[in-house]
Amino acid sequence: MKKYLPALLISAVMAVTMTWGTSGIANAAVFNLTATNVSFDIPSPLFTSSQIGGFFQISDSVGAGGSFGSSLVQNFAFNMAGYNFTRSDLDPVFPIDINGRISSDGQTIDFLSFGYSLRPDFPNCDFVCAGTLNVAQSSNSNFIAVANGGDDIGLVTFDANFRRAAAAVPEPFTLSIFGAGIVGVGLSARKRRRKANA
Repeated sequence: MKKYLPALLISAVMAVTMTWGTSGIANAAVFNLTATNVSFDIPSPLFTSSQIGGFFQISDSVGAGGSFGSSLVQNFAFNMAGYNFTRSDLDPVFPIDINGRISSDGQTIDFLSFGYSLRPDFPNCDFVCAGTLNVAQSSNSNFIAVANGGDDIGLVTFDANFRRAAAAVPEPFTLSIFGAGIVGVGLSARKRRRKANA
């Protein structure tokens, strides 16, 4: 057992290092978008999908019942009827303005106001592609696409709902627990052997 102990210790240290190295990535809560009452008020060939979805990734410094603005939204990605975009696809001329609040149980976004416009060079957006995501407001969420010099127009409206995604246990964490267990077994066997030889 003595000759295997250094290898076991190295394995455990590597597992713990992997855990520390990835823990900074998981410092956000993800809220997934589901859309209900979807209505293509102006159907258009610009819309290549009937799907509405996506997510917000919000800093874990925002707790249950807390409010958040643009600076606390770490990432987002949305699919609006075939238009797939992220933060980097927004028009830099218009500052990002997001105002929201996480519900008191921490499971949903119970208030949201987010208006956005995509870059003019975004595919099929040579005129305008813009929308709003509203939660708990009088107006629905929507997305409008106008392309080909204004000849093609599409409008979809829907009710937006955001629910917190279940947090998965990261694999490196499991590995570190496994590695620590092996080291513990090795040290315990060594201690028993010393007692037996004494």
